[in-house]
Amino acid sequence: MKEYIFHGIIEKEEDVYCALCLELDIATEADTLEDAKKNLREAVEGYVESVVRDGEEDEFIPRPVPEEVIKE
Repeated sequence: MKEYIFHGIIEKEEDVYCALCLELDIATEADTLEDAKKNLREAVEGYVESVVRDGEEDEFIPRPVPEEVIKE
């Protein structure tokens, strides 16, 4: 499978951290920033693994993210 870089946004909403992978539209939440990062990484990895397992790599097209949204 081709190598991809995925980007995430994490925002604190009251006492919960909400995390979103921009390219895949996958979201998670957690009580801490570190757990939000971990949960999002696991969700993205699980999704990509299912794409590979199901043989859907040819149909896998992540949504492009505008460059002005990305911060390193």
